[in-house]
Amino acid sequence: MEPESRPFSPLLREIFDRMPAGVAVFDRELRVVEWNASFHRFLVDNRPDLAGRLRPGALLADVSPWPVDQVGPLFASALQGNPVTRDAAPYTGPMGTTYWDIVLSPLYENGEIVGVLDTTTEATRRVVVAREAAEREELFRLVFDSTSDAIILNDFETGFVADCNESAARMHGYTRDEFLGIDPARFIHPDSLPLLAEYQEAIRHGRDFHAQAQDVRKDGTVFDVDVVGTGFDYRGKKYLAAVVRDISDQVEAERERRAAQQALLEAQATLEQRVDERTRELSSLLDVSRAVLSTLDLELIFERVMDEVANVLPYSGCSVSILDGSELEIVANRNRVARQLEARTVGMRFKVEAAGPIWTQMLQGSPFILPDLMQDTKESRAYRRLIGVDPESSFPQTRSWLSVPMINQGEVIGVLSISRMEADAFSPAHGELAGAFAGQVAVAVANARLFHQAQRRAREMEGLASIAAALTFEMAGEEVLNTLAGRVVASSSAVAASITLYDQAGVYQSYGAAGLPPGFVEAMVEAVIERGAPSVTAQAFQRGNRRILKDTRRRTLADPRYALAHPFLEEADWDDAVITPISSRGRYLGTLDTYFRAADHPDAEELRLLAAIADQVAIGLENIELVDQMRRRMHELDSLYGAHERFHQSLMLDEVLHALAQSSLEVIGADTGAALIFEDAPPHEIRVGGVAGISEEQLTALQESFHGWDTAFVRKMHLPHVVNDTRTEPADIQGIARAAGVAAVVDVPITLGGRSFGMFSVGWNKPHTIADDEVRLATALAQQAAVAIENARLFERAQVAASLEERQRLARELHDSVSQALYGISLGSRTARALLDRDPKRAAEPLDYVGSLAEAGLAELRALIFELRPESLATEGLVAALEKQFAALHARHGISVDADLCLEPDLRLDLKEVLYRVGQEALHNTVKHARAAHVTVRLASEGEAVVLAITDDGIGFDTSGEFPGHLGLRSMAERTARAGGTLEIASEPGAGTSIRLAVPNVPGHLPGEQRA
Repeated sequence: MEPESRPFSPLLREIFDRMPAGVAVFDRELRVVEWNASFHRFLVDNRPDLAGRLRPGALLADVSPWPVDQVGPLFASALQGNPVTRDAAPYTGPMGTTYWDIVLSPLYENGEIVGVLDTTTEATRRVVVAREAAEREELFRLVFDSTSDAIILNDFETGFVADCNESAARMHGYTRDEFLGIDPARFIHPDSLPLLAEYQEAIRHGRDFHAQAQDVRKDGTVFDVDVVGTGFDYRGKKYLAAVVRDISDQVEAERERRAAQQALLEAQATLEQRVDERTRELSSLLDVSRAVLSTLDLELIFERVMDEVANVLPYSGCSVSILDGSELEIVANRNRVARQLEARTVGMRFKVEAAGPIWTQMLQGSPFILPDLMQDTKESRAYRRLIGVDPESSFPQTRSWLSVPMINQGEVIGVLSISRMEADAFSPAHGELAGAFAGQVAVAVANARLFHQAQRRAREMEGLASIAAALTFEMAGEEVLNTLAGRVVASSSAVAASITLYDQAGVYQSYGAAGLPPGFVEAMVEAVIERGAPSVTAQAFQRGNRRILKDTRRRTLADPRYALAHPFLEEADWDDAVITPISSRGRYLGTLDTYFRAADHPDAEELRLLAAIADQVAIGLENIELVDQMRRRMHELDSLYGAHERFHQSLMLDEVLHALAQSSLEVIGADTGAALIFEDAPPHEIRVGGVAGISEEQLTALQESFHGWDTAFVRKMHLPHVVNDTRTEPADIQGIARAAGVAAVVDVPITLGGRSFGMFSVGWNKPHTIADDEVRLATALAQQAAVAIENARLFERAQVAASLEERQRLARELHDSVSQALYGISLGSRTARALLDRDPKRAAEPLDYVGSLAEAGLAELRALIFELRPESLATEGLVAALEKQFAALHARHGISVDADLCLEPDLRLDLKEVLYRVGQEALHNTVKHARAAHVTVRLASEGEAVVLAITDDGIGFDTSGEFPGHLGLRSMAERTARAGGTLEIASEPGAGTSIRLAVPNVPGHLPGEQRA
């Protein structure tokens, strides 16, 4: 619709189109009815595409730059009769983001709502201006809070603080919250409080204000300030705005400058009088200069300086203090009033930061004169803060005080101080004169320091070289540590030193010491471990930080937890200690502990030397540790080889188990060992097979603790079970541990071929952190012993089978010999009995026959009884056993034996048994196969062997042939091989047989001797 066709009068049209706000009318269906030029321009500027759609009847969705889902609910609310207002609604379009005030008003006709009037006014300028104002206010606040000067806003009428920055609160010793609202009388010095009224009066007349005043801090200290103030109105209220600057230093400097000027005037007035004094002063300075050039003995130089100062500047007290870090230490003192105080004051130390203006002047190279320390001035207070003690008791000769800096190459290295008993005793001229002496002392101190540093460097290099030379791999661990500690003492200012080593878990291992009382370190270790005393060395080790302990001897004596070490500390000549961690390649090994007298407390150079020494020690310790590890590995291998030999020296199961238990002490270094075997028959109870380090009572209790114990889970163990403290285990395990008397244990299953048949238990009497190496050694021993144990078990079974075979053989022998002899005796006796009745003379022949049979049977029974009694070989001997065999052979089979037997050999019992059994089998073969009539036997000791040779005149045999079903020769060879002996058999058909058996000549015991 064209504008001229709309239902408006020309005047209303003109007003409507000229309205600065965009206006549009919508009917109830939210279709455009009317709009003005501003609304059209708004669309053209922001959404040209929507401006082209603007026509009567256009929907709101077609002409609204805002999404319909946002504005639709607003129009719906207006149609409900609710005016809608949105201030500064943002709109982001091609021209950027703009802001608009939107008002939606319901249109009424005859009391009914017929549409909505949309009024849109641009608010971008207002938003930008408000934002800029906020930014300016934030910038002002930033400047206000960041300036180093104090800015204080006071209420014009009351003077109370309305606002301030942090600098103002900090300058006066308050927090900002405390300072806000404070009464000016609390921070303005009473003498300066009238200036506040002048300040208000100046502002009331439109003038700015400037003055110097004094303020008071929260702690009561007074300081000088420069105040520049003005006034301003804010929201109808008047305020005072002041910039306050602390000018204490400037005021002090001005005061000193004026004092210096006055002193100069006075010096000029008395110049002639000073000529003679100056001559004397120069003479004294010349004498001091000669002393400085002639010696490096600082004590002698200090005495000479104090003598010469007394000649030109009489005093009651004079002292020389050397700067050590942030402290001044008195190194020389002369007290002409109280000579007994001289020794007490030497060594006193003062914090320079407490000196305030005094130290400021020292750093500026200016003398400091205190006219009267009894006056309540800031200089007097600074002096009292500096000395930190009661001046009347510690320095009774002091009323006025002069201090001058000792400067070398622009650096303050100390202070020369002079005191008098009367007030106002020193003038600036005295300060200059004292400064000249201080300069000479500074040169002497610097020269002595250079000489001392050169000596120290030489000593350090010599010490480090000696430490490196001391590291020899041939020393034992404790000897190395003791030697290193001694070299540390020789290379440093320490009077004693110790090296403490820890494992990676922080557990104390060992130490070495020099200069410490014997037993001191052990007492400290026990105090830490048993009494719960704190360990500074352990803390330094764990944190990797150096610890510097002052007055540690006194504090340790005062701590009852170190009572065990107190007797050693009573006579100790050290006071301080430095604990330096020893580390190599990021791994901490221990600590270097050095002990110093209080007078020799280490400086920065000494600490640097200790760090270098610790690095040198670390390298040596690591190298020694590597060599020690190699030696331990070699020792472990040797021990394992030795254990392996012991395991296979015997086929007796109990002996193998005992050797395994003993290896826990010898190879691993444990306190106890036990070899436990599972019984073959259910319920597979545990039998204690061999123990070491366990008493008979403990063994009985241990075996009883296993009765009725369910072994199912331990028989399934395939990995070692490590217990560092048995108190953490279940109750039944704790009971077993108590029975064995152990507090830490590692149990290793004994397995072979995937089958577990026992456990190897290694124990310690106290809780013990079981190392991986100890577990590894226990596992290796169990694995080695497993084969030997299995062999012993198989041997036991073989012995049972052999015993059964032996019983069967004895039954055959009894049947073939003794039973036949008894039958012959029975038959002969009946024959003799019959002949006695019929023909007594003929009865003699059967009786003789009975007698010969009885003799043969008796010999046979003796031989068999000997074989049935295994202990007979030990009690009667090998020679007697062989002779019984020969008698039985002759009695039973009529074979003559020519025996050449040596005296009873001193031979181990198992070797004697081999000789006896193999000889017995050889004679048995002679009877069964050789058909011999004569046998020759020789027993002799030939050097390292005992030899048994048997030769018969039988039919012989082919030694290269095979004899199925005949196991005698094989059993003879196997039995000989197990004993480490040799068996030689020589025979030919028709030529008889010779057998030579040799076993090692290992001493054992003779028959009848008791075993050790």
